[in-house]
Amino acid sequence: MDDKTMARTLNVSGNTVRNHVARVYSKIGVNRRVAAAAWARARGFGDGADRKTLLPSPVPVVTLQP
Repeated sequence: MDDKTMARTLNVSGNTVRNHVARVYSKIGVNRRVAAAAWARARGFGDGADRKTLLPSPVPVVTLQP
């Protein structure tokens, strides 16, 4: 997800997202999103097991009977 999409999703400014992302990169010792993803995968993050908890629940479909 790019910074702009993340900002829209979280209802914050693009600058806020960029600042937080930069701080995370600094803390884990990387300087690019790909490197951050590799860092996370090497530590067991992003294996897909908890992906459903990160996504919004689907809206239930209601069928009206005539």
